[in-house]
Amino acid sequence: MRNVFKLILVDLIKSGNKLITPIDKLFQASLSNKTYPPVFIVGAPRSGTTLVYQIITQEFNVSYFTRIMNYCYGCPNIIYRLFKKKISRPQPVFKSIYGKIPGLFSPSENAKFWLRWLPDNDLSGHYADINSISDEQAEDIGRKIDSLSNITGVSFVFKSVYLSLAVPALSKAFPEARFIFVKRNPLFT
Repeated sequence: MRNVFKLILVDLIKSGNKLITPIDKLFQASLSNKTYPPVFIVGAPRSGTTLVYQIITQEFNVSYFTRIMNYCYGCPNIIYRLFKKKISRPQPVFKSIYGKIPGLFSPSENAKFWLRWLPDNDLSGHYADINSISDEQAEDIGRKIDSLSNITGVSFVFKSVYLSLAVPALSKAFPEARFIFVKRNPLFT
């Protein structure tokens, strides 16, 4: 019974996000000449990417996706306009459980936001080369992130192990992006 409830909840969240996405476009910021290149933290699971993410979001003037946006991934512009002050600086919580940082406004991976454009199938998994996304999809992702950066006035930093397999596609959408590759000796993992 619990699994059925969970499946229904996942479908409701997915449907709700699909419905609200067109409304979210009304809240997109007009794009200015000023650009805020995104920063992507990538690496293998258990390599330290979450700790790097926590340090960067705590110590630098950057924006990030929050856990609440993991459920409301279809309306990031609305979320940032409503909670801009609450999201501006995370609480210093330097703990996580397999990459999940506690708290609704804590930095989060938000794979669902990215999986709208990047592959998620049995053949390629999450691997995305430069041809995995169309020019229109690359522009759509770019507009979304540029809008969010214009709302916050700073660059966004993203961390997700799924994005580690999509660096070529992300570089197509964000040619000016910076990538931080985190490595760890497999012996210590």
